[in-house]
Amino acid sequence: MNAIFYMSVIKPFTHRVYNAPVVATSEAISLAGSWNNGRVDSNVVCTYLVRRWTQEIQGNPIEMSLYQYVVEHESIQGQYKFFVQFEMIGQVNVHPFLREASQYVQALLHESKAKSMCVLFQQEQPGEGS
Repeated sequence: MNAIFYMSVIKPFTHRVYNAPVVATSEAISLAGSWNNGRVDSNVVCTYLVRRWTQEIQGNPIEMSLYQYVVEHESIQGQYKFFVQFEMIGQVNVHPFLREASQYVQALLHESKAKSMCVLFQQEQPGEGS
């Protein structure tokens, strides 16, 4: 008796993480620079999950997460900087889609409470008291 064996192919998952600086005023919030590879991981004061979703790219589901980080300035105590971190996990190279994703990330920031969080931390900057 002859048996037929089928070989399955295991595709590795790719976990890509990018971050970009953010600026905010009481009226608007915006990406303020280019995407950088890697996590926001030093001097983090606060983390906010803006959104988590699944999107199909080239027929493959990609898990995506967008976080906002409040980071204490490394050289000026009590001053804060703001970043977003964009994570993508899937079986396709997601890097070419990062530029397209920037517009969506911008829209998510406007819809979320990210702007309010930035404004809150900006108001908490220490000043000179009497």
